[in-house]
Amino acid sequence: MGKAELTDNFLKEMTNIDFDESFKQKRILSKKEFVISDLGLSARNYQQWKDLSITPPVQKDNKKETKREWVRFNFVEYVWMKIVISLRDLGYPYADIEKAKGYLFESLNFDVGEKLSIENPDIVGNLIEHFTNGELSKELKEVAEDIIKNPDFLNKISSLFSKQRTRLEVIIFQAIAQKKDEIGLGFFKGGECEPFNWNLFVSFDKWHPNVKKVDVLNATIRKPHIYISITKYIMDFISEDEKQEHEISMVMLSTEELSILRELRSKEYKNIIINYDKGNDTKIIKTEKEKKIKESEVKDFIKQVLFAPNSKITYTTTKKGDLIINTIVTKKIK
Repeated sequence: MGKAELTDNFLKEMTNIDFDESFKQKRILSKKEFVISDLGLSARNYQQWKDLSITPPVQKDNKKETKREWVRFNFVEYVWMKIVISLRDLGYPYADIEKAKGYLFESLNFDVGEKLSIENPDIVGNLIEHFTNGELSKELKEVAEDIIKNPDFLNKISSLFSKQRTRLEVIIFQAIAQKKDEIGLGFFKGGECEPFNWNLFVSFDKWHPNVKKVDVLNATIRKPHIYISITKYIMDFISEDEKQEHEISMVMLSTEELSILRELRSKEYKNIIINYDKGNDTKIIKTEKEKKIKESEVKDFIKQVLFAPNSKITYTTTKKGDLIINTIVTKKIK
């Protein structure tokens, strides 16, 4: 098969690829399925905050039979409203919240299409390495170069990766992808807002030599601020029993993590035992005297085990009807 035929066949195959599936997480998190009552907020409070311009722009569903307007939020907007509730509980001024909202809801254009061009050999070369793991013969590399330079391919890749995303959306997606890290937002006087990744603060010595630790600390955590944990909002969402099988939980948890949670909440086991760090510490979180595990124990498990940094979780069952969960520290923080 010649080079031209290989190229044509590949481009024909591309028309059958469901690129949209790659955006499953984004589609699910973008669904407008939360209402004001999910926030524990009254309609009156919401309207007051809307008048103060601190609520996100949302889509409304009109119910003709009652002529009422129902406000619905997607997950990013839901998290923002949770942030607003926390900030107001701590007395953060309305004007500062409005300014922070403008910053966090500013759209960032991730336009890969602009960077992909035949005049940019570095990008083309990196794409070939990415898609092929660097395991192509010279002839097939030439085919790949022709494919990547083809306008059809560029359009597909552009549609896949080039999206408008808000800053808050990017931060939330990062917190989901790196849920074992501690990711949040610092809110400063005057509405200034900065994203925090605490793992970066732990590993300062690994930063660029031109970045001084003291300068970063003085510009961020040493300034008076309110810290809001995005990671905690994700923990809290997953921790709710009724949210376990929610689509959002499905994209936040791996198959293994979801399986462990299902086992925890099942009523099949007499005892549920956690062995920490190769059995150096053990905790029994359910005994045969109890019909099911307490929800408080499940929430503690999610916060202390499922979200624990540098750890791996496995589980086994015994013939006696016990569930044994083992956690292993994969890397100790120095």
